Amino acid sequence: GGHYLPGEGPQTGLAIGRQIAHISYLSSAAFDQKFGRARVPGAQPKDSVYWQVESYLQHQGESFVKRFDANSWLRITRAVDRFDLTSRAAAGRLFRAGGPDVLAIGFSSDWLYPTSELRMVVAAATAAGVNAAYHEVITDAGHDGFLLPDTGLSVRLRAFLG
Repeated sequence: GGHYLPGEGPQTGLAIGRQIAHISYLSSAAFDQKFGRARVPGAQPKDSVYWQVESYLQHQGESFVKRFDANSWLRITRAVDRFDLTSRAAAGRLFRAGGPDVLAIGFSSDWLYPTSELRMVVAAATAAGVNAAYHEVITDAGHDGFLLPDTGLSVRLRAFLG
């Protein structure tokens, strides 16, 4: 955990950050399908949480701070943000002929790992002489598409792993 001044620590900021990040995990269509313009039952316009989507995001933020320390999460996200697989692939330093097979599975509405970048990685692997394949799952579920049971992901992974 982090070393914070007395009090709660940066939990509010972490919760809000998680809420903002969570918006990118689902596509606009998925949010619309899941929540539309539904209101929280009994909520009044003066209430801080009026829409179902606000309630959902608030819950995501609150549950997240129970599982993660803010400073640890900053370090993890910084490492993920600075890791650039596509630049290594483009420079030809990522793959070597005879290396392990590569399977990249993209989700059409994923904003965090765009399908264009996955295709670039597969192209770089193929150019280096690596057996590489790409499969795209068409879904409105966004980044969370890999969590859905009916995408065919497990079938593809089983076939790839043999």
